[in-house]
Order: sequence, then structure tokens, then C-alpha cells
Amino acid sequence: MKYWLILILFTSCIAHAQEVMYPEVFQNIKGVKVIKAFSGDTLVHAYSASPDGKIISCTDYYNEKAQGKEMYSYENGKIVSLRSYQEREYTYDLDGNSTSYSPTDFKWDSAKVTFEIKRTYGPEGIISYKHFVNPGNVLVTDISYTYTRDGKLKKEEIKTSPKPGVEQYTSNTEQPASAASRYKIFAYEPNLTTIYYYVNGKLTGTENITTTTDGRITNRVVKNSRDKTISWVNYNYNTQGQLVDLVNNDTGEDGFGKGHPVMFDRELYTYDMKGRMIVKQSFLKGKPVHAFTYKYE
Repeated sequence: MKYWLILILFTSCIAHAQEVMYPEVFQNIKGVKVIKAFSGDTLVHAYSASPDGKIISCTDYYNEKAQGKEMYSYENGKIVSLRSYQEREYTYDLDGNSTSYSPTDFKWDSAKVTFEIKRTYGPEGIISYKHFVNPGNVLVTDISYTYTRDGKLKKEEIKTSPKPGVEQYTSNTEQPASAASRYKIFAYEPNLTTIYYYVNGKLTGTENITTTTDGRITNRVVKNSRDKTISWVNYNYNTQGQLVDLVNNDTGEDGFGKGHPVMFDRELYTYDMKGRMIVKQSFLKGKPVHAFTYKYE
């Protein structure tokens, strides 16, 4: 039996929740209009940037033809929405192994929004994250955030509903997303954040995030309710504080006991003299997954 999973790429930030969405992060790109990502000599992505260095769109290519696009909107310098004109469908078996992926999986309509993500802010930071599909009128993920008096993230509450017509990937033991109440509680010590994961009021896992004094993450360790480590990530930086090596040891289970595919276990980053990323390499079990080179125009 196979399951369908709709994948959206996110980055994690200790100051916010893990589900915060961003386009690819590029540093020092003020004045750059276009960033092109190549696999070998083949163009795979083209990013458009605003004069102040924010990514405002990303177009995907296959055989030199556009296969999808994402648009990003900002308010007061903060990203508030992602609108996607593509839908990537991957097939996984019960163990989370990819069984199908090809460019033919793209459903491309340059005028049709296939999904949209919106978030809103309060005085402390993001307070709401909403993910809509079909297109933009069916709410499938609704996340709310509350903060402590000193402005630190205190609680993240997650409500999800299955996407209409799509059977979602789950682990063997996970309840349907709509049947479970999931939330996270955050606790802080100097250079350490601890996240407690709960499903229906029951503790299902913990995550420890260690940072440097200037806020850069050095490692993350996730354990399940039996205190067994299910993932750990190490971050290594150069003398300029840029991430150069990310090691990801992941069993495919998160703190909620929810399954997910493991896309890579290591990434290497290379920068030019201006501090701009020019190469990103991803590996899985020692084998290359992809290598992107970036050109700035």
C-alpha cells in the first residue's frame, strides 16, 4: 500500500516554530536581480530578488521549460505569504522510502494557485500560520503561537485536516491528523532550548536545541517518549559564521511519533568572496542526492 505526501520545503529557526516557511536563504544579495541554480549545466531554479535582497519568486525548470512557480509576499520586511503554482507529488511506502518521483509529477498551471501559506504577526513575532489548498480555499493546517511576557515562544498548537482526495503519509502507529490534538511547549536555558511534544495531552517526545552565544544553532537532538534518540543534527560554521556542513542523522520519526521521508543526511555549502552561497551539495548514505551551483545576476 502506498501513501501520497505533499511536500513543502521549510527551514527551522529557534526564534520561531519549525513550520515557518521561507524561500531558499541567500545572504548578501542586495542589488542582485536574479539567482540561477544549476545542476551541472542544467537550469533547475531561477529566483527573483527585490532591490533590498529579498526573494520574491522562484521558478522551477525542466528541459529549459518552466514547470512551476512560487511567489512570496512581505510586509514590514517580514514574509507573510507563499503562493504556489505547482504541486509536487511524491509516493512513499510504509517505511517512508520514495517509490516514485519524476518531472511528470508536476501539475503546472501558471494561472492556478495550487496551495497558499499565510502567516500573521503580533508584537512578539508570528502568531498564526495557515496552509490552504484547492486552491487557497480549504484550510488543511492551522497553527497558533503564544509567547512569554519577555517575548519568547511559549506554545505552538497545531490543527491539521487531511487534504481532500489525498491519502496522507503516516507512520504505522499514528492516528489520523484530524483525530489528534498536537502541541509543543518551549522551555529555555542559556544556549539551550527544550521543546516538549504532546499528542492528546500525552508527552510523545522532546527536542534539545543548543546554540552559540550569538544564536547560531550547533545541534538538535530529538528523543521519543522512551527517551530513545530518533534524530540529531549537527551544524558546522566557517570563521564568518556561515553554515558549511550540516549532518542529519534521522530515523524518519519526529517528536510527535509522526513519520516522514529522509531526503538527505548531509549537506555541504560553499561561498564566494562576497559571502554568497555558490554550491550546495546533498548526500544520502554517502551517495550524492544533488549538487546545485548558483550564479548571481
